[in-house]
Amino acid sequence: MTQRTRLKIIGFIVLLLGIGGAILVFRYGSPSLDMSADPSLAGLNRPERRQIGMLYGKDILIFTDLWNDLKQPETEAMIIAGTSALIAFGCFFFAQSLPIDNKTK
Repeated sequence: MTQRTRLKIIGFIVLLLGIGGAILVFRYGSPSLDMSADPSLAGLNRPERRQIGMLYGKDILIFTDLWNDLKQPETEAMIIAGTSALIAFGCFFFAQSLPIDNKTK
């Protein structure tokens, strides 16, 4: 088996495992509790957010919102699928750049 074939097989396996893992995370990942849908809890974390903003600045509030968004199963599944697709693309690209070996063993 040539190195080109090995790289293509590795790329295909990484792609399949990544997509399978993304599907599992998407379906069975536990979503975080969305308190924004409950009107009785509106403004509950406002003092906490104000204090964080005063102590650390407004940029940290943006970062914490981003961090909380990254914890969602949908986002995690997209990251897993995208990373596996990128790695598989790299394997396929490097497999194409290798010289063709016409020797039979």
